[in-house]
Amino acid sequence: MVFLSWRRSIGMRFSILAMALVLLIPGVFVAIETWLTFRQEKSRLDREIVQIQQSHVPSIVSSLWLTDFRLVQEQVDAIARFPHIARVEVETEEGRRFSAGVEDVDGMSELRKTITYSRRGSEIEIGSLVLYADEDRLRESALGKAFFSLGVHLFVALIVSMMIVVLFRLLVGRHLEQLSRFVQSDTGSDLNTPFVLQRRDTYDDELSRLVDSINTMRSNARQDLREREILNAEVQHRVKNTMHTMVSLLSLQAHTVNNPEAAAALNDAGSRFKSMEVLYDQLYRTEMHDHSSVKAYLTNLIGELVRLFPTSHLIGVTTEIEDFPLDAKRLTSLGIIMNELITNSMKYAFKGREQGRLSVGVKRADTRVIVIVEDDGPGFPETFNTDGAAGFGMSMVTALAQQLDGTVRFETAGGARTILEFAV
Repeated sequence: MVFLSWRRSIGMRFSILAMALVLLIPGVFVAIETWLTFRQEKSRLDREIVQIQQSHVPSIVSSLWLTDFRLVQEQVDAIARFPHIARVEVETEEGRRFSAGVEDVDGMSELRKTITYSRRGSEIEIGSLVLYADEDRLRESALGKAFFSLGVHLFVALIVSMMIVVLFRLLVGRHLEQLSRFVQSDTGSDLNTPFVLQRRDTYDDELSRLVDSINTMRSNARQDLREREILNAEVQHRVKNTMHTMVSLLSLQAHTVNNPEAAAALNDAGSRFKSMEVLYDQLYRTEMHDHSSVKAYLTNLIGELVRLFPTSHLIGVTTEIEDFPLDAKRLTSLGIIMNELITNSMKYAFKGREQGRLSVGVKRADTRVIVIVEDDGPGFPETFNTDGAAGFGMSMVTALAQQLDGTVRFETAGGARTILEFAV
């Protein structure tokens, strides 16, 4: 979780690095301070030894020469009171010993000095002086000061780092998070609303310039999208007009030919163009020029197709079409298929009858669309090829169903029944 936050959050990385840096710096300085403190304590020990040699040793020499052993012991006791001297021993040539300080001197550094008395130009050896310096105590003293200093510095550093993290959160982090949420949730549907940072005052800083850049990009995208929509609408409108012209020309041509089969073929072609004209007219009138409502399109198309036949007022047409969007490419194929099926029923299902029934059902089940077109006519002839090779229209239905990655079935059960299924 921390690793994910580290990879995904600038605030987390900044906070961790800031705290690590702020805590590391005191550690380095305390280590240097500890070394310097130890050196100072070591220098102090050296100064104590020099002071002992200059002031106490001459007194010990005089006291030993005069055999004033009480004064010798007093000098030894005085030397033992130095902070870094743990034990003092003075031994005469006769073997008499004077000492003061701790008894256990294991691990201590030892400084031994021969005591001599100058008389008539010669040095007479009268004893020895041994000093034991407790360097462990010296190091403990330095470390004790260092740990205290480290604790103080770390406490102050922790407070400072927490303040830095809070300030970063207030000044930068929360605004970046707000901007990130806005960009992630922006679907492009409302490009007219600019993004505004929630800050008390207005600043001309990096965050403001970043927001200005994003708003400029959104404004440019809005303008480009508007231009594209206008261009797309113009294309849809021109295509619709072209389709209408083709339908009119084919209808006019069908009325001028004397061959009934040729007229029927021209009318069939005109009805196919009509299905595309209805689609492009609907796409032109909607805001989404690449998608449209299946219910609105097919309801309008079915009405247009049925009205092309003179017996349309005798046919009861029922539709149960669910309302869901579909892209223009699939709608085009679906419209042509619907045109063929409706035209086929209107031509052959109601011959010699004063009334009839035609029903169209379209529903969406999860990721599949199911289309059912059925009538109450005699059904498909026994010679009808279920592979869709009975004629150009049904062959086209089969081919378009394959284009939709779907299947089509032709059944005769109380009339002709066609079932089309394809995935979305």
